[in-house]
Amino acid sequence: MAIKVADILKFDFMQEAKLLAGQAGVSREIKYVDIIEVPDVKGWLKEGGLFLTTGYSMKDNPAAQKKIVKSLQEANSAGLCMKKGRYFDSIPEVILACGEKYNFPVIELPATISYVDILLPLIDEILGKEAYLLKRSEKIHQELTKVVLMGGGIDHIAQTLYQLIPRPVLIQNAEQEILALVGEVREKNQLKDSLALPMRKLKARLNNNKVVRIEGENGRSRLIAPIIVAGNIYGYISVFESPDRKIEAIDYRAVEHAATVIALEMLKEKGQSETEKRMQTELLNDLLQNNYSSAKTIAKRASYLGWDLTKDYLTIVIDIDDLESYYLNLEYQDESHIQAVKEEIKKIVRWEMVMENKDPILINQSDSLIIFYNCQNLKTKQQNQQKSLSFARHIRRLIVKNIPDIMISIGIGNFYPEIKGLRQSYKEASQAIKIGKKIYRENGVYHYDELGIFKILVELDNYDVLKEFRQEILGPALDESGAELLETVDVLLNNLGNKTQAAAELNIHRNSLNYRIKKFSELLGRDLNNSDNLLDIYLAIKISQII
Repeated sequence: MAIKVADILKFDFMQEAKLLAGQAGVSREIKYVDIIEVPDVKGWLKEGGLFLTTGYSMKDNPAAQKKIVKSLQEANSAGLCMKKGRYFDSIPEVILACGEKYNFPVIELPATISYVDILLPLIDEILGKEAYLLKRSEKIHQELTKVVLMGGGIDHIAQTLYQLIPRPVLIQNAEQEILALVGEVREKNQLKDSLALPMRKLKARLNNNKVVRIEGENGRSRLIAPIIVAGNIYGYISVFESPDRKIEAIDYRAVEHAATVIALEMLKEKGQSETEKRMQTELLNDLLQNNYSSAKTIAKRASYLGWDLTKDYLTIVIDIDDLESYYLNLEYQDESHIQAVKEEIKKIVRWEMVMENKDPILINQSDSLIIFYNCQNLKTKQQNQQKSLSFARHIRRLIVKNIPDIMISIGIGNFYPEIKGLRQSYKEASQAIKIGKKIYRENGVYHYDELGIFKILVELDNYDVLKEFRQEILGPALDESGAELLETVDVLLNNLGNKTQAAAELNIHRNSLNYRIKKFSELLGRDLNNSDNLLDIYLAIKISQII
């Protein structure tokens, strides 16, 4: 246990000393003892110092007296011991007032006591306590390291730390989700406080990768330290103050050791996770490129990852829209946050699939998440479409609700029998996103079968032919001056030639509609009463929407 101000007041050599201010601060820990007889001390003060002085540097100077106590308080010093007799008959009221204000212990020493009478025994006591702390610290480090070497996970580390201190132990990931919680957190507010600290404030407090003490609303403290892997924060470890046991110096060291050991465990898990992700990516690429000798072979490879590809699946693709802009708008622009967003999307989808009793087969690919959605018990194409659309719309609402400022689009392909059908289903889901966003000009959920004639157009691999056809039919109306005329004819065709409905949708008079149609016909040199011309114009307008 560390030496506190209250402890030294009980020592024999301090029998004539008097605590005159800062009674509430006697629990401050003393880490070293020093003498101050100069006015400017701020530059060399360190935490935990107990300072002895005659007051020579601040005699007859209330401003200097106030400044020195403030500097000691800001350095989180343990206290000030001031000798009376030579320069002061009594400790100045300014110093005592500051001591009370900051709960900073101010002790009056009698003129008869020498510095050496205090320094030597205190140094011996501090060194003895430090040796004890080092011994306990080493034991904690050894026990926690042993857990990792024996293959224990994060839960086991938390259990071991709890046995060694013992205090409630909380381990969280970078998003402050609970990974392990051991010991009774008697008041719910304690746990609530630990989770409620804003991420920006938490990172600012922990910028030096050190253990930080945070006071809870209920008056109890906790220690928290970041878990650093490769320079990035992967999580946090906290220990809580107990009602019957205050935080001690050994707790700081225990948290430091635990943070290091947990970082090693997370690094190991990260390596295992990356290996699994690499295997998933390789398998996905082989599936989508038909790069396998037989369905039986690829199904066996999938089984090693826990995938049962003998069931019926269709493909759903979730795409993060404009990820670059999202990244640039982040308060903290780091890759770890982007990866955390992707993992959060994956977690939401996985949970909803589990709730539907479906095997969660999910693969991250660049800015997308690919889902093999189990449609085993859906007997018709219509059932597949309705169920997959309902699921996709539901998870999109959850993602947008839970991840601020993120925009996503979801594409859905059809179900095709056998493993080889996944390739076609994925292709359709990807095209549904690509074309759906161009047609509807917004983020949303798109099923391939809802694309209508666009399904035919996107199957044409030669986009140059499509561009030539569009230019041939609409050429004179493709510049800015023809935009209004193109919109008018598009609305007219979508209303099956009903001019009254088209005029109402465009919010113009029917005569204005007739004028635009006539002008468009003259501009293109085509008779709009000819069905072949109307078909050509309709196709050309649809082509304009996808290229």
